[in-house]
Amino acid sequence: MDQVCRNKRRRFGYCGSLRFPNRQSVHHTRNAFILTLSMTRETLPDVDLGALPGLVGYHLRMAQLTVFKDFDRELADVDMTPAIFGALEVLCHNKGLTQTRLANAIGLDRSSLVPLLDKLQKRNLVAREASVKDRRSNHLFLTPEGRQLLAKANKRVQLHEQRILASLSKAEIRQLIKLLSKIGPAATGADA
Repeated sequence: MDQVCRNKRRRFGYCGSLRFPNRQSVHHTRNAFILTLSMTRETLPDVDLGALPGLVGYHLRMAQLTVFKDFDRELADVDMTPAIFGALEVLCHNKGLTQTRLANAIGLDRSSLVPLLDKLQKRNLVAREASVKDRRSNHLFLTPEGRQLLAKANKRVQLHEQRILASLSKAEIRQLIKLLSKIGPAATGADA
């Protein structure tokens, strides 16, 4: 599997063209991701989902699709994805973080992080500085433009969060975060 396919599978959960009921072939684009969202329980009510409704992973994936669709709707005009937002937010609070530590913090492998950082650097949102202790390592910093975009995005992310969590009470939101934080590397014994 080539690197592009691995990155798209990691980001969107699939690789290759998708076939939709109208026989429209859609490739790896933001639009394909959004079209994928339309093929959910609501649009296919007569489909027997088998064991899926009883699986936590299925519900997490459906929730992720809903969250990403709304995030995209709120922030697409500023070319902001959850990965970009996560990187900018972490770098805002951790000046000089290395690429490896940033990748670990936002759950990306280094091979996915490098193209993301290249894009952010090209947009003048992030600056890389070679380490004086280890020339193989780069330290990352937000530029003034990066801080400005992050401030704008944070306001819109708050609106996004309010919208997707509107049906939950504050106590339920705290409980959801607590429960989700128990699922991860520690639960499976995998390395962080």
